[in-house]
Amino acid sequence: MRYINCANTEEEQNLVAYQYKGDIYYRTYKNVAPGSELLVWYGNKFGRELGIGTKNSRQSTSQDEVPEEDEGDQEQHKADPFKCTSCESVFSSEEYLRKHEKAKHSSKEGRKHQCTHCSYSSDRIGHLKRHERIHTGEKPYLCHVCSKGFTQKSNLVTHVKTLHEGERNHECSTCGMTFQLKQNVQKHERVHSNVRPYVCQHCNKAFTGKSDLSKHLRIHSGDKPYSCSHCGRTFNCPGNLRKHVVNVHTKDYPHKCHLCQQGFRAPCLLRRHLQEKHPSCEEE
Repeated sequence: MRYINCANTEEEQNLVAYQYKGDIYYRTYKNVAPGSELLVWYGNKFGRELGIGTKNSRQSTSQDEVPEEDEGDQEQHKADPFKCTSCESVFSSEEYLRKHEKAKHSSKEGRKHQCTHCSYSSDRIGHLKRHERIHTGEKPYLCHVCSKGFTQKSNLVTHVKTLHEGERNHECSTCGMTFQLKQNVQKHERVHSNVRPYVCQHCNKAFTGKSDLSKHLRIHSGDKPYSCSHCGRTFNCPGNLRKHVVNVHTKDYPHKCHLCQQGFRAPCLLRRHLQEKHPSCEEE
């Protein structure tokens, strides 16, 4: 198995490339059966930074040198990202761009239910209601163990299985950290390999996850699509909206004292309260 091919998708890869002291190394990303083809997913931008064209059919891992690009080629790559023509989103590969366009900008004929906060529309009222929770901050599905809320039932089920009762069968080959979901360990692996396929077109800051890039882009655009239903104040991410609603309006903190029912934002604040207000209970 002398040669490495570029994987067509991130899920197809079985190797991870990383750079150390100017040299490029590979390590296995999953079990590789004898005789299997070695596949690595660079993402276009990261491949260009390494001097590796992602469209090359083969790259040798023996004594071949990694080709380098001149500065003119690098500037051309930076000026020619995979940018959506309908919005400001930028992607590291044409495949991610196509998926985005299909999901976000496909024909909306027949979609009769329109979101009042943004351009989203759907032919199903249930899908619209689920989407609008992003703007309102509503999380009707609560975890019975830790009281964390979710906008969708499926996310609650995943949370319970992952954190409270699920087996973690997917292990990071570098640090041994385990995950229940395959996609979570794939995202975690990027921390070690420094693969950041999602790049901001404004400042070139790169991210391991698509959602992280989306949050970051709102810093540049000033977009604050999440509105408080109590006072109308807007926020650039749902997490900040949830904190605002709890801290300013509902005071419905998740960690409650079992003696006086006072609520707290964090477990450490509850412990401090017990020590100061109910020391006899703490001693017991």
